[in-house]
Amino acid sequence: MLNRRNASLVCLLSLLLIAGISMIAQAEEEIVFWTFLNPADQSPRSQVQTQLIEEFERQNPGVKVNVQIVAWNEIAPRLIQAVNSGRGPDVVRIASDSWEQQIDADTLLPIDQFVDEAYKQDWLLPWEFGVNENGERVAIWIEHRVVSLYYREDLLAEVGETVPTTWSDLGRIAGKLTEKGYVGFTVGLSQGGAGNGLMECYFKPVIWAAGGYLLDENGRAAFNGPAGHKAMQLLYDLVHTYKAIPQETLVWDVDGMFQGIQAGRVGMSLFATHRVATARQSEAVGESIKVAPVPGFDGRPSPAHVTGWTLAIPNTCKDPELGWKFIDHMTSTEAQILNAKVAGELPARKSAYDDPWFQEDPFGREMVEWKAYIDEYGRIPQFPAEYLYLHSVLVEAAQKIVQGNVPIEQALNEAAEKYNSRVR
Repeated sequence: MLNRRNASLVCLLSLLLIAGISMIAQAEEEIVFWTFLNPADQSPRSQVQTQLIEEFERQNPGVKVNVQIVAWNEIAPRLIQAVNSGRGPDVVRIASDSWEQQIDADTLLPIDQFVDEAYKQDWLLPWEFGVNENGERVAIWIEHRVVSLYYREDLLAEVGETVPTTWSDLGRIAGKLTEKGYVGFTVGLSQGGAGNGLMECYFKPVIWAAGGYLLDENGRAAFNGPAGHKAMQLLYDLVHTYKAIPQETLVWDVDGMFQGIQAGRVGMSLFATHRVATARQSEAVGESIKVAPVPGFDGRPSPAHVTGWTLAIPNTCKDPELGWKFIDHMTSTEAQILNAKVAGELPARKSAYDDPWFQEDPFGREMVEWKAYIDEYGRIPQFPAEYLYLHSVLVEAAQKIVQGNVPIEQALNEAAEKYNSRVR
């Protein structure tokens, strides 16, 4: 028999063993997080992500964030495959252009259950953007980027011009720049980069400015109507009438367009604001790169094309409440302020702009101007589940119109027939 002393020792050892097992179990709790930002590359966005994750782990002892790197253009298709096989992550960084694709595949958990009405009001864009068929939100913005007009202030001064506010002025000014040996304006018609040299950097804001939409309320092609015709006619005129876009640059994809900006060759182009800081790092352009709203047809700006990256909880999340806690931390007001200051990305939360940096720092004040553009003109494009195919058929149509002289009505009707057949 155990004496009293030995019994007490056994009891103590048992308690220590139980406590040890409990601590091990606690330490083993993890969040599997898919992101394309690699902590090893030391880019500003990666640095912010790492800092926020380390802070989250300090605030939540026993929780480990398992960062798994997935290429940005592979996240959406791989997520569908992983969720269907039951091996998906707990939290995923996903682009807003993939929302509808993921909703269609039913991969994401609704997050309305975790928030109140005050939280829903703290966003630049209405909460109703990015909801499933039940009206439930499926992702939270990390940041915004708004497509804007990049222009070289020094080159415009060289030809005696100021920033254009209409497409006719842009064509005229860009034509003068091209005459001097620059690329006055650039629109890439490559299928590379998801066709975004055309779609993100031209067609979407321009068809909106013309009063139209890509798709109708039933998800069928609407781009072959009068507004789409007007947008394609303008593109044709920018190349052939204004001589604003050198034909040899039409083969560029979106990355080629940006490289042209960095090299100092491009006078004007449309790009999202998240690339401004990177463009200014180029010795060839520096602070001469400025940003303005996208021109319109009548002097008013085109609608502001807003996109960005978000965080979501896949259906495979082991602990949705813990997953939400992580998202809430990574998208907090403080996190978005840090992301703006370090990575140059525009906050999606209204409360972030209360920080004095946005009034005191020149770049912060510039972000406030971008915010004002979103406040008045902000719009999220339609991203159907087949949006990559939509981009493909429209890039093909633009190539036929601009490079093959196919009539606009014919090219757009052929594209509409292809798209409608696919979605049918």
